[in-house]
Amino acid sequence: MGKNVKPVFWIILAAAAACILAAAAFLAKPAETTYENESYENESYANESNADENENQIQYMGQWYSREDLSEDTIQWLEWYNLLSPEEQMAISYVPGELQEPLTQIHGTDEPIVIETTGALEEGYMWEAFPSPLYQAIRNAILQKKKDSYSRIYDFACCDFVMLDMEADASESGGDTVVCYGWVLYMRYIVSEHGLEENGGCHIPTVLTFEAEPDGYLLKEYWEPRDGSYFEQDIRDKFPEHLVQDGMDSQKFIIRQQQSCYKQAVQGTCLDTVPVIRRLLDTLCSGPGASFNPQTIPGQNNTEYRELIKYGDYSLSYCLNQFEQGGETEVNGKIMAFLCEELLQTRGTLPLDAADAATGQLWYDTLCDHSYDLVKPYLNQD
Repeated sequence: MGKNVKPVFWIILAAAAACILAAAAFLAKPAETTYENESYENESYANESNADENENQIQYMGQWYSREDLSEDTIQWLEWYNLLSPEEQMAISYVPGELQEPLTQIHGTDEPIVIETTGALEEGYMWEAFPSPLYQAIRNAILQKKKDSYSRIYDFACCDFVMLDMEADASESGGDTVVCYGWVLYMRYIVSEHGLEENGGCHIPTVLTFEAEPDGYLLKEYWEPRDGSYFEQDIRDKFPEHLVQDGMDSQKFIIRQQQSCYKQAVQGTCLDTVPVIRRLLDTLCSGPGASFNPQTIPGQNNTEYRELIKYGDYSLSYCLNQFEQGGETEVNGKIMAFLCEELLQTRGTLPLDAADAATGQLWYDTLCDHSYDLVKPYLNQD
């Protein structure tokens, strides 16, 4: 994390900058630029009418926070931050702990894992592997890049980035130029008692180039390949040779990225997933053919089944706790066994796979007998 500069300093700095800009504007007398409210309804520098409607809330990176839940220092920092332009916001690496806490909880760690900024990374490094300032810079860059895209009707926006590799070279200014190659998943959701409904987003290979500065990382280039027939050649031209195949494989990381975004949305909106998962399972059990041959469901690309996969750990917690109570010998138990087997990736590792078990409960008992360490973290967490 960058230096913890006091919010009062930022306010003074912002005021001084504003005075300089105002003087320059007076001397140059440029043509006045007017922005439509609709174009900026989801940006962090919201207009006065939006502020009046949300007087008890304050925005950060497209999400609203209750002022009552934040300290005065954090509120002052946000008021300063929300006055900055998108380019200036991308260069900020310090973020108050109250705003970072939900993000660190998502990835299960309060301490950043520092890694080298040169050489190849272990395949599929996720957010938690990045030094905190770089993590924040990547996240800021993605959210700012996508803020005006897709539907404006949404409750929660988030992103995930799989780092394929990272390079660092000394720049002319004396710092390091850091180039991050990876896959971006950006998603917007509408949230209701029925769960998460996707309402815009993208999944695309991306190259982010930053200049490392003493107080953070300044975005220099945000690169994406062109669509259609240009896509493959753009990847080959931009990505190092050893990353080209991963740069074109859209399916290799998508499931865990979807699960990461779902987890962010669930935690960010306090969604109760238990009734959502129960409803999805009930729909599967009542579908045509489920009672006759439930093992065909995973291979049918069934909407409800794939949705349960996206809920990831929440689906596991619900199903494993149901199994722990016992008696899951009907169709519901069989479907839950297939679901847990896929999420835990235990197929072929146990004496009895879900497809061969007479009941889902028998599969679960076998799992507990041989790999209880996989089960224990999810029990009593629904």
